[in-house]
Amino acid sequence: MDWREVLAHPSVDRVVRVRGYSQNMAEHLAKAVANFCDFMGYGVDEALDRIRGMSSEEIIGLFRDYFIKRKPVLAPKTIWNWSNAIKIWLYENGVDIDPISKKITREYRRYVSHRGIPRLLKRDIIEKDEIRRILLASDIRTRALIAVLASSGLRVGVSGLRLQLRHFRDPLDKELPCYMLEIPEELTKAEYGQENPHITFISREARDFLIAYLRKRESMGEKLTPES
Repeated sequence: MDWREVLAHPSVDRVVRVRGYSQNMAEHLAKAVANFCDFMGYGVDEALDRIRGMSSEEIIGLFRDYFIKRKPVLAPKTIWNWSNAIKIWLYENGVDIDPISKKITREYRRYVSHRGIPRLLKRDIIEKDEIRRILLASDIRTRALIAVLASSGLRVGVSGLRLQLRHFRDPLDKELPCYMLEIPEELTKAEYGQENPHITFISREARDFLIAYLRKRESMGEKLTPES
């Protein structure tokens, strides 16, 4: 099934409008729905109708079969992201998925990844005091980069060093408690080789460090554009 055709389907368009998805997020959803419908062997309308007629246990079993069938051909992270997109699609189209969402996650962990979402170990976590010492010892560019990474969860190699001003959804001079970043798929080639567009946020403190760095660039004669 061509995901471009699925993108125009009313059930997908409903999610895009209700959730305020960007074009990248809409395409991500369409790819997930197309893949799920291909697995079921039905068109979008028929797949929705059949799922609406299922019991909770039958829906859980459907996701279980999807995980088992897709594990040999898709990366675990892709299966995880697409299954979440499918759950949103179902919820916004009249399927009460919330009561069984945790059980579906349990099936993912059982059949795709026994570890589920990787567990953070204490040695992997940088404490606040350590971040503060690093910031004090850093130049203005490094300070902005570390603050953005620490508050957004971005990785340096995947997208941190490739960010442009156009990726910041909120004007940087507004006094908001946090600031939205829209990460397109071309910046999210993750370790599994899959593209995972998403939205994340930076703190007001990270925003202040970033503004200071941008102002320094302007003071040196650089004209900033959305592609900067």
